[in-house]
Amino acid sequence: MASQIKRVRILQAGNVGAALYGVIGVVLLLLAVVVLFVHRPTGLRILVIAALYPVFGFFVWIVAAALYNLAAGMVGGLQFECEPIDDGPGHVAAQDNINTAS
Repeated sequence: MASQIKRVRILQAGNVGAALYGVIGVVLLLLAVVVLFVHRPTGLRILVIAALYPVFGFFVWIVAAALYNLAAGMVGGLQFECEPIDDGPGHVAAQDNINTAS
């Protein structure tokens, strides 16, 4: 079954970007702490970048989502194929939930 992503919610994309970049920021933060002991000015720069990384991620993903929505409106959205999965005994497959909800 083919599906198409027609539109991306811009602020939600920004939140996802901030969360992902926040994880990267934590890694940079750990690196900054190590570098602070060796070379203080460089460590401070990395520390500032690590703190701002989630903010950068938020804005980058907002711009990316807005550009995606613009392009999808002109040429169509990304297409992908879905396949129902067996969630095990007592569970209804995700595809069945979608069909019964409408």
